[in-house]
Amino acid sequence: MKLITTILLSIGLVFAIGCGKEGDDKGGDKGAAAAKASPAMTAFMSDLKGKSADVTTALKTHGAEGLDNKDMDMYDLESPKVIKVDGDCETMEAKSGMTVRTYIVCWKDSKIATIEDKGMK
Repeated sequence: MKLITTILLSIGLVFAIGCGKEGDDKGGDKGAAAAKASPAMTAFMSDLKGKSADVTTALKTHGAEGLDNKDMDMYDLESPKVIKVDGDCETMEAKSGMTVRTYIVCWKDSKIATIEDKGMK
C-alpha cells in the first residue's frame, strides 16, 4: 500500500511541476505583451470605452483632418493596449465582441495621421 501511495504521489508531483512550468511560461495571457504607449496614444485609447460611438468621437478628437479611419468606427472597441511601438507608429489591439482587432496607428504632430486595419484574431 505504501508503494502505491508513493508512486501516485510521485506521478502527481511530476504532473503538477510540468503543468506549472507551462502556465508560468505563458503568464496566463495568450495575448501579446503590452508596450509603452505614447501620451497621444494613451489619450486616444482612454476614449475607447466599448461602443462604436465612442470610437467615432475619439477619432474626431485625435485624428488629423481628412483621416481615413479604415472603418474603425464600425466596431465596439474596448480594453485597448499597445503591443508594439515602431517610431511614430503604434500597434494597438482592442477587444471587439468575441474577437480582438488589431490596428497600426501612426501619429504626426500629436494627431492620428494614418490607420492600418490588420484584421482580427
